Amino acid sequence: MSYQTGSVATPAVAPATVSDVRYVEWGPIIAGAVAASAISFVLLTFGAAVGFSMTSPWPNAGFSAAVVGIIVAIWTVLVQIAAFAGGGYLAGRMRVRWGEPDTEEARFRDAAHGFLVWALGVVIGAALLGSVIGAGVKTATDAATRVAGGVAAGATSNPSVTSQMTSQLMPYESVIDVMLRPAAPAAGQAGQGAGAAAPGGAAGAPATGATAAPSRDDAAFRAETGRVLTSVIRNRELTSADRTYLAAQLASRYNIPQAEAEKRVDTAVTSARDAEIRTREAADKARRAAVIAGFLAAASLLISCAAAVGAAAMGGRDRDDSTPLMFAGYRFW
Repeated sequence: MSYQTGSVATPAVAPATVSDVRYVEWGPIIAGAVAASAISFVLLTFGAAVGFSMTSPWPNAGFSAAVVGIIVAIWTVLVQIAAFAGGGYLAGRMRVRWGEPDTEEARFRDAAHGFLVWALGVVIGAALLGSVIGAGVKTATDAATRVAGGVAAGATSNPSVTSQMTSQLMPYESVIDVMLRPAAPAAGQAGQGAGAAAPGGAAGAPATGATAAPSRDDAAFRAETGRVLTSVIRNRELTSADRTYLAAQLASRYNIPQAEAEKRVDTAVTSARDAEIRTREAADKARRAAVIAGFLAAASLLISCAAAVGAAAMGGRDRDDSTPLMFAGYRFW
C-alpha cells in the first residue's frame, strides 16, 4: 500500500500598491477629536465650579466681575490648548505607518493627523454652539433694532404686549408710571363732603359742580404715551403739539394744574432719553466685550492648532521609539 505525497500550494501575496496605502486614517482622527472634547468638558466643568466659588451675590464679597472674567478667559484658553494637545498626541501615536522609510515624511503625516483632529474638533464645536450663538445674536439684533426704531410702535393694537415689550427692552413703563401717578389730595380734601349733605340734596350725594374722579382705565393712553416717548427717542425732540396734548390729558384725567402736567411731561421725556442713553452704553459695552472675546477665541484656536500638530508629531515619535507616556517621572499610560 503506497501513499502519494504532494506539496501544498501557498497562495502568493500581492504587494501593496499605491492605491492601497491610506495616508489619512479617520479612526485615530475621530478618536483624538472625541478625546479632546471629553478633556475640555471635564476641565471646563471643574473651572466653572471654581469660578462659582469665587463669586458671591452679596456686595463687597468675592472677586470683582473683571477679575473673574480674566481668570475665566485664561482658564478657557489653557483648557482648549491642553485638550487639543491631548487629542493630537493620541491620534499621532495611534496612527499606523504604512511603509514610510522617510522619517521626515512620517513626522509630517503624524502632524497632519493632529491638524485634522483640531479641524474636526473645531467643526464639531461650531456645530454644537452655532444654534446657541445664533439665537443670542438674533436676540441682541432684535433688541437693538427695537431700541433704535421704537419699541411701542410695533404693538399699538395690543397695549398689554406694548407694556411687556417696553418693560423688557426700555424702562418706559416706570417712566409712564411716574407721569401718570395721581396727585396726592390736599390736607382735609379727602373728608370734605364725604358724608355731609349737599346743598339742596340728600346726605352722601356729590356736591353740585364737583370734579369727577379720573378714569383708571387708561391702557390706551399708556400705549399712546409710549408711542410718543418712542417718537421722542427716534426724532431726538418732543414737538410742542405732543407736549401740549400730553399735558392737557394729564391735567384733565388727574385734576392737576396745567403747569404741573407740563412739568411731568418734561420729566418723563428726560427720563426716557436718559434710559435710552444707558441702554446704548450697555449695548456698546457688550459690543466691545464681544470683539475682545472674538479676538481671544481666534488666538486661542490658532495656538491650540499648533499644540495639536506638535503633540501629534511627538506621539508619532514616541510610537516609533516605543516610549511609554510619562508624567512627573511616572508612567502615565
